[in-house]
Amino acid sequence: MTDKQRNHFQQLREREAAGLPLTEADTAELVAFIQEIEQQEAAYLAPATQRIHAERLTLAEQNRTLETLAQRKEALAERLQQVLQESRAERQEINKEAARILGKPVNAAR
Repeated sequence: MTDKQRNHFQQLREREAAGLPLTEADTAELVAFIQEIEQQEAAYLAPATQRIHAERLTLAEQNRTLETLAQRKEALAERLQQVLQESRAERQEINKEAARILGKPVNAAR
């Protein structure tokens, strides 16, 4: 849009904002200016919009992967907790058996 067109557009908008009547030609011209500006904005913003879209896709994929990893980590923690409980129970059984054989209490920490 040239400076002359920009000035004319601004005048039309000011007249419209002031409530002054616009001719049919003025209204059509104003609509055409607005469409041209919107097209220019869309063209200007297209690369950034595409970049943001690509980033969103990447982040969504990363989030899905991280969610899977978090679930795996939680499952591992549960398995380790179970192994720990089983190990403690086994140690306690070993200590009881040793105490029975030796006829005296055995330190539970061993």
